[in-house]
Amino acid sequence: MPVKPRSFNVVRTSEVSKELLDLLETTVLGTPGKLRYKQIDVASTLRSLDNLEFIQIKKGTRVLGTAGFIQRSTVHNQQNLDTLYVRYLSVFNPMKKRLKVKPLASTKRNRRAGLRDQILSIFNKKLEFSFQESKKSGMYYAFVESDNILSRNLCESFGFKASRQISTFLFSRFSPSKSPEVKLLGSDEYQIFRNGVSNFYKHHSLFFEDKFSTKSHVFGYFENGEMVAGLRAFPVRWKLVEVPGFSGFLMQKVLPYLPFFRSIFNPEKLNYLAFDNIWSQPNKEFAISKLMEHSCA
Repeated sequence: MPVKPRSFNVVRTSEVSKELLDLLETTVLGTPGKLRYKQIDVASTLRSLDNLEFIQIKKGTRVLGTAGFIQRSTVHNQQNLDTLYVRYLSVFNPMKKRLKVKPLASTKRNRRAGLRDQILSIFNKKLEFSFQESKKSGMYYAFVESDNILSRNLCESFGFKASRQISTFLFSRFSPSKSPEVKLLGSDEYQIFRNGVSNFYKHHSLFFEDKFSTKSHVFGYFENGEMVAGLRAFPVRWKLVEVPGFSGFLMQKVLPYLPFFRSIFNPEKLNYLAFDNIWSQPNKEFAISKLMEHSCA
């Protein structure tokens, strides 16, 4: 049965509306059956990002979907390339709760698929328009968890193709120690840090340089007065929604109520540091763990 076309109000803006913020704050991230969470302090995070714009799709006053994108000038094969980094992709699904109760009728499934296809079509056209507008070629990209089938399918409907795999790891210390060789950098030392980052990643694809916001802290490791390694650290807060397995049960139901652990672990407000712009001179890789531990301390 054909789906009737809908009229949408499509807005492209760098301003964060209340409706947009409400949608992002209620969006659950992560992979179903694995780690799932919500971001806390979304508004603060958005303010710290440079060149961030949103495509906002409305039907009346309801926000049906949004896609954020950051314009970046990157280096690819030692040539400049304009890119759009897509993040904060969220599509409102009014049928989500109903799907858990009983299957949808064929007509309702068609309508739901038609609505999704129209929203994705709008996103595609708007993202491509950024390149058409400047009459330049470029690309847009996103990061997706490999086990998150829903997100992977959504990205494939955009035309994304997998090109790289990224591994993540956790670094933790119960009693982190400061290192006398590590220093919190001032603004006058940022250029030395940037030179180290640029030299370390000069042969990498899609390398870009961004500003260091007041939310982040930049650390350097020094030997004989010379910076030989560095990284950027910034605080992140999550609210855990689901952590599977026995370890997840301990994290959410046991540790928060034990005297020692409840002062350092709260699943409602999980605080941690995220690291990026990590670099080192040759044979100085050992300094990275020192930098991370010092940052935690």
